[in-house]
Order: sequence, then C-alpha cells, then structure tokens
Amino acid sequence: MNVQVLVSTINPNPKELIEKMNIQTDAIIVCQCKKNGYEEISKNNRIIKIFYFNEKGVGLSRNNCLQRSYADIILFADDDEILVDNYEKIILDGFNKYFKSDMLLFNLKDNGKLLYKPINKKIRKYNSQKYGTVSIAVKREKVFAHNIHFSLMFGPGAIYGSGEDSIFIYDCLNAKFNIHSVSDYIATLDDSESTWFKGYNEKYYYDKGALLKKLHNSFAFPFCILYLFRHRKIKSNLSLKNRYNAIISGMKNYSDKL
Repeated sequence: MNVQVLVSTINPNPKELIEKMNIQTDAIIVCQCKKNGYEEISKNNRIIKIFYFNEKGVGLSRNNCLQRSYADIILFADDDEILVDNYEKIILDGFNKYFKSDMLLFNLKDNGKLLYKPINKKIRKYNSQKYGTVSIAVKREKVFAHNIHFSLMFGPGAIYGSGEDSIFIYDCLNAKFNIHSVSDYIATLDDSESTWFKGYNEKYYYDKGALLKKLHNSFAFPFCILYLFRHRKIKSNLSLKNRYNAIISGMKNYSDKL
C-alpha cells in the first residue's frame, strides 16, 4: 500500500508547502486563488500535482483533491500542519495493525500537546464529532465505492462555516466503514491564526445549529440541549439564551432548504 497527501490551501505560492509541510510522499495540492492552472513537480521520487482553481470553499477543494487521487491510502491535510518524518510508515503500520479498518483517525500535536486523548478505540457516531478532516487517513477505493464526498454547504467558504469534517465521517459511518482512532500523531499544527474561526459568536452557533439538523434531523433539538450543556463553560460574549436562539435559528434555516 502507498499513501498520498491531499492538501487544500489558499496559499498564493503552494509550491512552498512541499518543504514547509514536510511532504515526503506523492501529493495533490489544490490551491483556490484567482487563476486556473496545473503544474507537476517531481522530487526525490515524489510526484506533487498542483491544481489552481478560481473558486472558493473547502468542501469543493477537498473534492477536487479526492477525485484526482490515485493512492491506496489518502491523507487529508491543511496548509497549517507539519507532517512528521515517518508519517507514511505510521499510517501503513496503523492499517496493518487495524487491518479490518477502512479509515483511521490519527492524532496531532498543537502547542506541544496531543490534540486528542491518546486512546485507540472504535469510532461510532457518538464519539466521532471531535475529529477534524486532517486526522483522516482512509482507503480511497472504499470512499469511491460508496460515492462519498465533502458537503458543499458546510465548511470554510460555504454557507455554513464549519462541519464538513463531521458530515464526511458520519457519511462513512452510515456506509458501514470500520473506523478506528489511533494514538500515534502524524503532524503538528502551527500557531498561526485560523482563517475561518472568529470565536464563539452568533455565526458560530448558527452554523452549529445547521450542522446538528444535518446530522440528526428530527433528533436535532435534544442534541442542541446536550451540546449547550456540555459546552456551557465556553467563553463567549453571548448569553446561554442567545447561544440557544442562534442554534435554533441555524436549525430552522437548514430545514427550510430541505
């Protein structure tokens, strides 16, 4: 088996990401910018394909990566992470260990600390929501066989500014993927400011409401209450009532589109 990294970026100079991100395998980089184009770089037995598209939306970017991928295992990545030196071996060892798995969710380091509790466990819907796309390594043919792709309505640059990762994992679980979390970390995140997260403001909770409706449909309301209870200590300028109202508004807005 081999691994291919799929990078979504708005970096105007995506070629610099090859060294910056420590890419050591074949990769596809999709750069959303103000031009359309393609170039291919061959270095140290790696083939890096760079596509330029005059468009926006992380879901669209990841889908463009996905449909052009060709490796056995694909690893989704953002331009704010630095892959560890032996990431391909770690990923392949993980799939050899959990040989029945279709997808593995790896750990990352942020400010020197592991992002997730280092526990190897079976992933089900109730414990899948904390993982981001950049944790995902998945068997490409399994994704293609079930025609799974990223939502164009959720994620940075879309109508609702986050949640495309949760929906992707949910869709894989609905397709009966065998998914496991892995304690090994494969990348570190840099300290630069997020280009999409602007704090726990009204838009954040509005988008969260739309996501809850998308994932849970008629059960969205109890999940709203559960979410607010579990995250009641989050620092926000919004009162708990205003957070609730924003979530309900997002749920209603998404329902109106169905």
